[in-house]
Amino acid sequence: MPFSSTDLESLHRQLRFLSAEVARVERERDKRVNDKELVIMKKNTRNERTQRAFSKLKAEHNRLREEAVVNVHHSAQLKHEINVLCVENRAAKQRIKDLEDAFMTNPDAKLRLKIKLLCVKYHPDHGTATLSSTEVARDLIVLLS
Repeated sequence: MPFSSTDLESLHRQLRFLSAEVARVERERDKRVNDKELVIMKKNTRNERTQRAFSKLKAEHNRLREEAVVNVHHSAQLKHEINVLCVENRAAKQRIKDLEDAFMTNPDAKLRLKIKLLCVKYHPDHGTATLSSTEVARDLIVLLS
């Protein structure tokens, strides 16, 4: 079946139109694909940043958890030390009270306390200065008076 020249021209026009239409559809498809690729790349970048931030937060969380465990143990140790110090403080207060009672009731306690203070003063571990004989004599006179 032979084609006439008008049919050929019509077919050429249709071919050019369809070629142009195919090119237009391909450009639109390429634009949509590029837009979607851009969205995917942005989401991927955002996801990577989120993953890095999450990793940092997880590491910080683990560090804080370890620190909290250490602080719990340290707090328990400090509470124990406080309890020991409270017991020692009560014992010292009781000893002071006992010594004050003995000091008030026993006249020799004052003399013994003065002697003890002089012994501490003249002990070689409690000072490097040499004492003169007049200073020692003055201290003994005060002690005996």
